[in-house]
Amino acid sequence: MIISLCSINFGCAGIYLRNIELGDEGNYSEMSKNFPVIPDGKGRVFVYMLEGGASIANTYGVAPLLTIDNYAYHILGNTFFYIDLKIGTHQLTTSKIKDSTFVKKYNKGENRIDFNLLNQESKFIKIDMEGNTFISNFNSYYPILVEPESKAKEEINNLDFCKMFGPIGKVKETN
Repeated sequence: MIISLCSINFGCAGIYLRNIELGDEGNYSEMSKNFPVIPDGKGRVFVYMLEGGASIANTYGVAPLLTIDNYAYHILGNTFFYIDLKIGTHQLTTSKIKDSTFVKKYNKGENRIDFNLLNQESKFIKIDMEGNTFISNFNSYYPILVEPESKAKEEINNLDFCKMFGPIGKVKETN
């Protein structure tokens, strides 16, 4: 009984957090008409997740974490975000990002993808999920570079923009 009540309460928190984080920017299809021009010397990476994460009610409000270079971010299921980065090689990691101390210390994840951005180029990375538990920290997430761009745009087209994706913290230094 207590577990059921906690699940319902935390599930409601998950729905509430999702509504805060989506805002009214709309979906990719609507937003793509007005994306800002990619600045010279930078490229744009779109990160998206088709399912899982905090898109379902009983995820306890915990969104999957990922890192891009030395910063931690989170993403909700059925959403996307984008970030402009300097041209060059970058790394996105997923799974086992959060330190067990429950303070804002993050590690690089165990599943990694390296990608290179050219001047004013866009790349699309999908976060895929393995597992189906309600708590996102128990699932494994895998980054996939989606090519061609037309395939990525087809997948991302109706996904909502996640406006509060981060960065939520810096990756801790390794010894």
